Amino acid sequence: MAAEKMYSVDEAAEILGVHPMTIRKWLPVGKIRGVKVGRLWRIPESALDEIARSGTRKGVKPVSGLEIAMRVRGNFDSSNYSYRCNECGNTWFPMAGDGEAEELLKMICPEGCNKPEGFDEEEEKLWNEWLRDHEYVFQEYLARSKEADGEDDSDSDYVAEVRSEWEVETLEDREAWVREQMASWMEEQIEGKAQE
Repeated sequence: MAAEKMYSVDEAAEILGVHPMTIRKWLPVGKIRGVKVGRLWRIPESALDEIARSGTRKGVKPVSGLEIAMRVRGNFDSSNYSYRCNECGNTWFPMAGDGEAEELLKMICPEGCNKPEGFDEEEEKLWNEWLRDHEYVFQEYLARSKEADGEDDSDSDYVAEVRSEWEVETLEDREAWVREQMASWMEEQIEGKAQE
């Protein structure tokens, strides 16, 4: 069994987004668990997770009712932050996004280990829904392509090639729509957890 990762006071303070003196004040009163090694304190990773889940400090906080990731402020002089997965401990910097709802999608670990139950199924359903709802747009695109290329309806390879081309051209719009819908879905999941 691997030993739990231990952090110095300064490292714990940076992760939690608080001043090292705050950590030093918390340790003797038991607000955060730690182990004294000689004159130095070491804080186990699980103690940082406990603080993050409790929401008792400003730098790291549960970012949703799903508790799938922690938001970690980069440093005291910056608004930069990263997320740390509550499942695997992986840390990542989120991509810029629009609005509060998109913030929920940024919490998904790049490894995908902290996706809420049903996430992949919902995402696949939405991709298919967009394609189904835009089939008429594809048919118009196909008709224009056939006319421009002098093709007829009998060549299934041509239709598949045009569909692939169309899907590449519409990828950005599809991704934006699916992201927006998934953000709403995640908000609903959080509301459902809060009501339980």
